[in-house]
Amino acid sequence: MSKAFDRVDHFALLQLLIDRHLHKNIIGVLHDWYVRCFVSVRWRGSYSYWFHTLAGVRQGGILSPLLFVVYMDVLRLRQRGLGCKLFDTFYGCLLYADDILLLAHCEWYATDVRDL
Repeated sequence: MSKAFDRVDHFALLQLLIDRHLHKNIIGVLHDWYVRCFVSVRWRGSYSYWFHTLAGVRQGGILSPLLFVVYMDVLRLRQRGLGCKLFDTFYGCLLYADDILLLAHCEWYATDVRDL
């Protein structure tokens, strides 16, 4: 899961959005956005050649967390009985960009906020 935002396959993401019946105009905008995604690497004041990327959602982009959630939803953790439930709310796997939070069942739990 390292560098999770960088691993999102653009075409797989678009297919997931199509499968969710997202309006074709929005799919078209996202497709155009990602087809024209080129990057250059700066190292010690020098720049590489521009190259096309086929994976990754834009870090800092307002839609990136939502697109990442759609991409990760294929794991279907809730339906498979995996993940954690805290205070009657399901949390499968909490992750964002390069960070991941692992949750595990514990016999001890607080029944009142004052117990924490």
